[in-house]
Amino acid sequence: MGLLNDSQQRAFRAAFRRIDELLQEIEDSAVRTPSRFAGVTRDLEPAERRLLAGRVAGVRRQMAEALERLGIRPPSAETTASWVVETAATFAELAIDELAPERLRSYGKLEPGAAEAVAAAAEALRVAIRSLPVRRRSAGGGR
Repeated sequence: MGLLNDSQQRAFRAAFRRIDELLQEIEDSAVRTPSRFAGVTRDLEPAERRLLAGRVAGVRRQMAEALERLGIRPPSAETTASWVVETAATFAELAIDELAPERLRSYGKLEPGAAEAVAAAAEALRVAIRSLPVRRRSAGGGR
């Protein structure tokens, strides 16, 4: 047995998984190519972004080294990328459903021609989402 008992090791893995999620958020907000819809203004200079990327990688290295020193096996993957893609694509389609003219009418009367324009925009988005290379599974396909 290592320096820590099973419960303590699980606590370490859970904390490190959360820290990694926060590091991912830092990368998404500061380092990666921004999305127009992210809600984050990218106000960091290129040198600051490079420094952040390097420091984030350094934190992850330190985390891996700490696990090794403490004799804790790294957290295992909980799901597959294909499942994440499929699930996100499904939820994106559900969000598109909320843009249907009949749904938007609950926010107020649509201007003439708006229903057709909205429906066309929603359908174009639906086609784009469905073009993502997603492995569609049958119900109960698992993660």
